[in-house]
Amino acid sequence: MNSMIKGFWQTTTLVCANQHGDQEVVMTIQQGPKNMFYACPKYHPENRSEGECSCANRISIKEYETMLSKIFTVLEKADESNTVLNLANFAWKNRGIEFKVILHTNTDMKISVLNPKALL
Repeated sequence: MNSMIKGFWQTTTLVCANQHGDQEVVMTIQQGPKNMFYACPKYHPENRSEGECSCANRISIKEYETMLSKIFTVLEKADESNTVLNLANFAWKNRGIEFKVILHTNTDMKISVLNPKALL
């Protein structure tokens, strides 16, 4: 099994796919009233420039784990058939949330995430 599969959860970065201009905004783990979740840091005023709108894009830890499971399954199938797979531009939806791999190397994976329901 290749090294990307073995520890890919540790090298996976979530990027907010809401519109932030040319800026790449890395989503961070937040503590909610009941559970932790990944959210765009631009939700908090201290992370926005003057006049910039709040961003409520977020996914639960369960949704994050489901995302990782999807990627793992695809990588595992490729590995079983001795195929080297680059998932860049691989996109899918799960429960209305849009995911897209924007970078995939042996040591890094970046995934853009957009949860339209959270933005309503």
